[in-house]
Amino acid sequence: MPASGKAMEVSTSLDGAHQDAHAHQDVAQQDGAKKGSARRDLLVNLQKKAQQQWLEDAAFEIDAPRQGAVSAEGQVKNSRQKNKWLVTFPYPYMNGRLHLGHGFSLTKAEFSARFRMLEGRRVLFPFGFHCTGMPICAAAHKLEKQLAEAAREDDEEEEVPATAAAGEETSAADRAAAGNFKTQKSKAVAKGGGKPVAEILKACGVADALIPNFIDPKYWLEYFPPFGISDLQQFGLTTDWRRSFITTDANPYYDAFIRWQFNILKKENYIQFGTRASIFDPVSDQPCADHDRASGEGVGPQEYVLIKMQVLDVPAAWTNAVDSVVSNAEVKSKLKFYLVAATLRAETMCGQTNCFVLPEGEYSLIQAKNNEVFVCGERAARNMVYQETAEVAAFDSAFVKTAMGSPSSNPKAKALIESIHADESLSLYKQKPLTYTKVLGKSMFGLKVKAPLTPYPYVHVLPLFSILMNKGTGVVTSVPADAPDDFAALNDWQTKPKLRDQWGIQEEWVKEFKVVNVINTPEYGDACAPVLCAQYKVESQKDKDKLKLCKEEAYKKGFYSGKMIAGPFVGVPVADAKKKTAEMLISQNEALKYYEPEKEVMARTGVECIVAFCDQWYIDYANEEWTKSVREYVGNEGEFESYGEGTRNGLLRTIDWMKEWACSRTFGLGTKLPWDPKWLIESLSDSTIYMAYYSISHLLQGGLLNGIKPNHGGAPGTDDFIPPGPLRIRPEQLTDGVFDYVFDRSDDIPADCTLSQAVLTELRNEFQFWYPVDIRCSGKDLIQNHLTMSLFNHAAIWKNKPQYWPKSFYANGHILVDNEKMSKNKGNFMTMQEACETYSADVVRLACADAGDTLEDANYSTEISNQSILRMTSLLSWANDVTAKIAKQGGTGNARPKEFMDLVFENELIDLINKTFKAYETCQYKDALKWCWYEMENLRKTYCDRVGTDDWHPESILRFLEVQALTLSPICPHFCEQLWREVLNQREPLWKQKWPTPKVAFDKVLHRKFEVLEKDLRDLRMAKVNFVNEKKKRNKAFVFEEVVKSAVVYVAVEYKEWQKAILSYCQTVPLNADQTAPADPKNWITGLRSADTWANFSKEEQKKAMPFASFMMKDEMSIRGPSALELTLPFNEREMLEERVGLIKKQLGIENVFFRLATEGKHEQDTSDKINLAQPAKPSAVFLEAA
Repeated sequence: MPASGKAMEVSTSLDGAHQDAHAHQDVAQQDGAKKGSARRDLLVNLQKKAQQQWLEDAAFEIDAPRQGAVSAEGQVKNSRQKNKWLVTFPYPYMNGRLHLGHGFSLTKAEFSARFRMLEGRRVLFPFGFHCTGMPICAAAHKLEKQLAEAAREDDEEEEVPATAAAGEETSAADRAAAGNFKTQKSKAVAKGGGKPVAEILKACGVADALIPNFIDPKYWLEYFPPFGISDLQQFGLTTDWRRSFITTDANPYYDAFIRWQFNILKKENYIQFGTRASIFDPVSDQPCADHDRASGEGVGPQEYVLIKMQVLDVPAAWTNAVDSVVSNAEVKSKLKFYLVAATLRAETMCGQTNCFVLPEGEYSLIQAKNNEVFVCGERAARNMVYQETAEVAAFDSAFVKTAMGSPSSNPKAKALIESIHADESLSLYKQKPLTYTKVLGKSMFGLKVKAPLTPYPYVHVLPLFSILMNKGTGVVTSVPADAPDDFAALNDWQTKPKLRDQWGIQEEWVKEFKVVNVINTPEYGDACAPVLCAQYKVESQKDKDKLKLCKEEAYKKGFYSGKMIAGPFVGVPVADAKKKTAEMLISQNEALKYYEPEKEVMARTGVECIVAFCDQWYIDYANEEWTKSVREYVGNEGEFESYGEGTRNGLLRTIDWMKEWACSRTFGLGTKLPWDPKWLIESLSDSTIYMAYYSISHLLQGGLLNGIKPNHGGAPGTDDFIPPGPLRIRPEQLTDGVFDYVFDRSDDIPADCTLSQAVLTELRNEFQFWYPVDIRCSGKDLIQNHLTMSLFNHAAIWKNKPQYWPKSFYANGHILVDNEKMSKNKGNFMTMQEACETYSADVVRLACADAGDTLEDANYSTEISNQSILRMTSLLSWANDVTAKIAKQGGTGNARPKEFMDLVFENELIDLINKTFKAYETCQYKDALKWCWYEMENLRKTYCDRVGTDDWHPESILRFLEVQALTLSPICPHFCEQLWREVLNQREPLWKQKWPTPKVAFDKVLHRKFEVLEKDLRDLRMAKVNFVNEKKKRNKAFVFEEVVKSAVVYVAVEYKEWQKAILSYCQTVPLNADQTAPADPKNWITGLRSADTWANFSKEEQKKAMPFASFMMKDEMSIRGPSALELTLPFNEREMLEERVGLIKKQLGIENVFFRLATEGKHEQDTSDKINLAQPAKPSAVFLEAA
């Protein structure tokens, strides 16, 4: 902790712009504030009070123990030995305010941090802000264009009245500069699509007068991060804000850290330079980054396998078209023609029965490499020429020179190339595919093609009406065993003669081409497509909706559970065969790689983007040695914790899938590549090991987000620059050698180091103590990039020191609000600030915990939020009342002796403490909330009800309040701080306390007594209800209290012999994970008839056996767990009930209750046979009517 005890001021070191922003924001918030309920306001006020106290106490500012507590070599590897916990969360991108989705995900880290503090650990939860990348620059440029266009439109439309006084005339540009401008869509906005940036900023609370400032990308870095801090402080985060920072070269300290990291990657050959597939704008002739797109932001290249199907009976029209322009006889003799189909399912090619084209689709015959002519759609041809798959229509190309000669010597070739350049559809493309001719799909019907891997020597070309020419090549391979669309179409051609006649399809083209089984799935056997088409009652290829459902099911089951039963990889899982088959086909020259954008991308130049090969720097995640080390680490459950196999499996899949990752950009914000500064490091690549930077950032930046003091000294790198950190380190002093020493990559202090040994030791000590990351919490969408990349880069930077690799990753699903995706259009979008003001921070945190913890999408319930406001304030009110009564009664000194319910209450608290601890420890926060909030509240109410309103024991009540405050505090810290300090009058703050570890062990017998008592009370109440209902059927005027004064309760000590036999059998049945039902709910009971004891049952007992077994295993087990199968109870049930006779009388509303063992026979006034219904832990009641 800082010696001063005061929180270090966190500043953005700006020139006052952010202060103006906050001032405008505060006014807007005050004007638009809603009048909240008194209960909600109470929670908000105590929230502010707690947060102010934390700030004054510097509660979460924490440093490593001084040098000596950790060995100089950093040999202490275990976080528990160090008694520390480093929790991190991916820093959010600063192009707007934080929203509820951020809040939901980061609660997982926050809950972990506060729980580990209760464990007594030193806990560090630092938080940074990400500014690297293209979106901020793109938005700034877009805003500049939109404001300029709006200003021009205003000037064009505006007419100034002739009577205007001098000095009143202002231009639209002047008004825009003052913040008075139109926010409706301008022509430029309408043309480019999307919402005006000004409107988006206003929705973030930005005042009109500030909007023009956002034309400068740097202003975004000044404006939004301070709001990020205030939003998170309002949320109650346990963050050491001294360690916060922003990224990009606007922060010279972080900039130096990133350059060091990339120099290592380059030195170790993890970074390479080469050609990469990129989304490309052919008009501007350069890669099309997000900011240059009218639509399709975030879309990347999709890799396909291009299957080559050689045409065996080439039409004369095709050869004539080629022969007319190709003059080189040798070239002409080597040419081969192929229909090419783009597929994502290369492993299924062994099941091809035919090939499909669109009847009215237009196909180009283009010259490909290696003397091959490809037949495909024009859109695919445009992609291929930029991927160096197809030849360029240019007189200076090597192929044209060799095959066609010069323009003067080959007029037909000249005319062809000139016609290609005159083609309007290709006018925007600088590189145009060499196209010999174009044909319609229907002209290819019946052609024989040689399809790779199929058992047939050839297959025929057939029509398929659902082909889209704007996706893939327009040529589709047909695998009817696996693809429902293919099966439906082939079935049409095989079984519908009239359809064949209509399209000129000969029966011989389809008759003998039977379905070839390819994949076996447990659900659908050897051919899923026919099975699914039958299940969904698909009648033809026109049943698009049904076929879509079939396709989704077939591909999902096939990929995840299928195994190959044909082709070269029989027995191999589909997921593995996919890659192996593609590699084999490519190596045999039967296929090649082909790329298209994942979805349509339109450039702002007005053209549809393609995928082109471009030179780029990339990180070589395909490095097998590197991949192996990361894979082994993640797969080792003893080393790496994933809190669920879904996360671990997702990481392992990504590790094997991730190959070369382009790490450089030419546009945006960030750090420049040290060795090639014309490139910027892209946003995911600079975000992999920054958790290590947290360990020293406070010593470098002194709590300033960008590490630069405002209006003090010169710029970084100048002699006048004033270092802001307590160690007075300048950015240029942070050489690669210094970072190597600080981050324990080397024990050698570099010769050119200008820092003292004491400074280096302090920096190194912070890193060695805090590292590794103990848990990193994140949304599941980052499994496939950031989280996996973080593992790789840790393994690269600390190659020989895996003790510094992350110890665990926790991933969660996305958040829904009231079971709908969060959306401004739906009115359920909430920023974190709005959520906290509407419900209070603790209520939002509680609802986030209640939403769920799995990889599935979670649901934030506004109903739960509203209910929680009432629950919390009601508990607070009760706590104030009850502690006041205890104080009035003289405290605990004059308390009565503890009785059964007091002991039960405290014992049940022990059980809830233990269950809550386990849930927190395993990051099951919904369960933790269940035990420490809902179940604890139920227990309190049950206790107070059983002992009477004011007959509770003060020690038991005070223990409950202590336990409630401590166990709930990770989730609702402000509310619990109020309970702790103000209600319980504790001197030390709650955040300094330890987990309420029970002083005695949980008493299972006492718990069983309570469990049986509560069940018996429920059964007796239900018996009364049933009795009254039966009486009222015959006499509607029946009044229980007037007629019934006594009841007999029969108690059974043991089961009947046949029941014991059944329970003994049930005890052998395997149970589910929750121990609440049979593991096999359908078949568990079948073994009962074959059990040895079945033959000994009488016919009457056999009739009762199945219903009894089913009731015990389903109904009773679901409530009581395995204890439902106990043959006897571990205590005297009759004695326990007799001791609670007063409670039972109260519950039943009756004057007398008599208890009898079932073995003692019936009560003299009992004329029923209810005595036979009594079982252990299930008494039977008879109500005696007055004579």
